[in-house]
Amino acid sequence: GGFDVLVTHAPAWGVGDSDTNFHRGFRGYLALLHQYQPCYHLHGHQHASYPGYKQQLVYQSTQVINGYGYPAPAGRRTA
Repeated sequence: GGFDVLVTHAPAWGVGDSDTNFHRGFRGYLALLHQYQPCYHLHGHQHASYPGYKQQLVYQSTQVINGYGYPAPAGRRTA
């Protein structure tokens, strides 16, 4: 068993995070990426103005996507 998509608020440790205390990723999420190797990890929390910001990257076999900045679907409010 396993899963194909991991959705979290924050990124995994060292994978799309930054090195400031409040913007480091979580080691537990990194462990999940290693153990289950999902196709996608969708996260937010990292804004474009933060150090180390990346919208998309690949970690091992997982496509990592930072959801910050993606437009809301038509008709949906963002705030």
